[in-house]
Amino acid sequence: MSLYELLFLFAAVPLVVFWLRGMKVRESAIRQAMMLCKANNVQFLDGTVHLQRIAVQKCAGRWRFVRHYQFEFSQVESSPGYDRRYMGRVVFAGSGLLETYMDPIRIEQPE
Repeated sequence: MSLYELLFLFAAVPLVVFWLRGMKVRESAIRQAMMLCKANNVQFLDGTVHLQRIAVQKCAGRWRFVRHYQFEFSQVESSPGYDRRYMGRVVFAGSGLLETYMDPIRIEQPE
């Protein structure tokens, strides 16, 4: 093996591990968003989350990758104003859930 092949190998392995862990965290983010929507009686739209940003932060004394995932939800169809889309967010530090957020829902009173 040449020096270039060894350098490529040492560079490629951590990138593949980072990507695989990111996919696992994304699956956890989808499950968390589904559970959050179900608990709040709203509809999880599109069935997926989107990586909004990734950063390196110190959490609990350790440096971790912090991933911010965004998702959309709406009120259930039987509610007035169900066609509005709202935003939610789940944040993971490493593979652990750090925080969740959902936009407040506007509730219209029937006349």
